[in-house]
Amino acid sequence: MKSLVKWCVALAAVAGLVMLAGAWSNQDASKKGQSQEAAAKARTEHMAAFVKALPTLKTPLSEAIAIAEKERKGKAHGADVELGKDGKLKIEVRLVVGDKFEEVYVDHETKKVIVPEKGEGHDDDDDDEGEEDEDG
Repeated sequence: MKSLVKWCVALAAVAGLVMLAGAWSNQDASKKGQSQEAAAKARTEHMAAFVKALPTLKTPLSEAIAIAEKERKGKAHGADVELGKDGKLKIEVRLVVGDKFEEVYVDHETKKVIVPEKGEGHDDDDDDEGEEDEDG
């Protein structure tokens, strides 16, 4: 009889833990949903700002690639037009120079190549975590 009581108490304790874990999981899910909504809103706002700024781009992407390849004596393997946190467009060109990879920026207004210092580099403003680069 005592063992039956012990089993009932143990079963009740396990059931309580399972219920507590489920409630905790639901709280995490609702917080995650809210953060996903905020991220989606921020991404939509960023894309709208990018679309608005894109017509002001003064150097075509193809020309920026050619400028970077010529100045750095490398071969481009990817390039992007990005909208910085400052709201200004910048052209990023990824190059293979010798046996090294380089990332440079071409100023679309002056057509000058800017080589970031070590530790700088890609400023991932658009929060596209989990997405792969579209090199090409």
